[in-house]
Amino acid sequence: DTQRRKALFGILTLGGAVAGLAVTHQAQALTTTASDSPVEKIAALSELKSHLPQSYKNYYGTDLYKTVLVEGHSTSNDGGGGMYNWMPGSTLPVDEGSVIASDARGIAPGQWVRLQDHQTINVLRFGADASGKFDSSDAIQRAINHASRNGGGTIFIPCGNYLCGSSKTIELKSNITIQGAGHNSVLTLANNSPIYGSQALLIAYGQ
Repeated sequence: DTQRRKALFGILTLGGAVAGLAVTHQAQALTTTASDSPVEKIAALSELKSHLPQSYKNYYGTDLYKTVLVEGHSTSNDGGGGMYNWMPGSTLPVDEGSVIASDARGIAPGQWVRLQDHQTINVLRFGADASGKFDSSDAIQRAINHASRNGGGTIFIPCGNYLCGSSKTIELKSNITIQGAGHNSVLTLANNSPIYGSQALLIAYGQ
């Protein structure tokens, strides 16, 4: 397979901002899943890791697990979180956003899996920090990798200032669209370093 590799220098300013984040590849829809189970509520994904799945019996007397509403990724109402189901025996790649490993004791192996309720994937779900205080490179990459494993999709970077380590490169992949909120979505390199040569903040692979 022939891959095209493009270092995206033109959309970056010396301050490290991405104007509009208009890096586009053809997107494909992600699978949509819904749930009608009883819902529990907890504050953050750190609590979900040690949360014991709560079972209930449906109309037919079958044992199922309650859906958990997580109010945020790191703290409540930080833009992350979502609805998660307990999947016994699941061995999906853990990404700290859509698939969460459990360290709870006294239960059979399994994972918490987020319900996919829309095609657009918000980087806040994977721990990106819109305040610019903490490095968001890994969180943005986890969002891209998750979409890539599911055939593609749109990665949304909402309003905010996202710090990216000067030694890290975020790799785009085929069938991925990066979407921001215009000039209100800013990617800034650590120490406001300028972009030169192999230090490109974004690298695109594929078609």
